[in-house]
Amino acid sequence: MSRRSGKARRLLVGEAAYRWSVRHRHHVPDAGGYDDCTEVVTLRRDGARGAVRVSFAGGPGHYVPDGILHSGAVGTDEGFLNLHEPGTARALLDEALSRGWDPDVPSPLLLDGWALFTAVRARTA
Repeated sequence: MSRRSGKARRLLVGEAAYRWSVRHRHHVPDAGGYDDCTEVVTLRRDGARGAVRVSFAGGPGHYVPDGILHSGAVGTDEGFLNLHEPGTARALLDEALSRGWDPDVPSPLLLDGWALFTAVRARTA
């Protein structure tokens, strides 16, 4: 049985349960094709009102799924992450918490994934 795409997955951290999902966003220009491809990871703690959204926007030196890379793959010339792996989700969660994310604050915290990339890679090594 396969998982439904975009459905939040469960991540246990001590006594706390979190949910995370990965989505792909892009803009379709009138001329066709795709622009502004972005992978977005959303994390929430069960029972809490807040969320953190970590965005990886494609651009020079920043690789995201664009028809060549698989869903959830993001990278730079230094390496890649698979956003669908629980270890990567945990590393993103730990980085967000270490940077002050409070799951009980109702407004979502928006983070640039590229600013977290090196630290997350180190946590998953």
